[in-house]
Amino acid sequence: MEDVKEKNKKERAKKSREERMKEIMKGIITTEVKSEEEQRLQDTQALLNKLSPEVLEMYEKAGGKIHLTEKSIAENLTLRDFCCGCPNTLLYG
Repeated sequence: MEDVKEKNKKERAKKSREERMKEIMKGIITTEVKSEEEQRLQDTQALLNKLSPEVLEMYEKAGGKIHLTEKSIAENLTLRDFCCGCPNTLLYG
């Protein structure tokens, strides 16, 4: 009878530890799933935020506008036509 009680006590303690570990992990590990397009837009916005105001102002004065879209720059045929032949060409096709 003592063995059964001891075994049950150990099982409850083990379950309690497992539950506690799950709670701790919830606070440490967070999972964030984003679509590829959404991630690309956020990456582009982060890159634009790193540009100095002078660069953005100069670009605006030259008549340029920045539009964030869901399309990839690498897939833009117009930009491919203007490629200078640098090593990055391999990245764009």
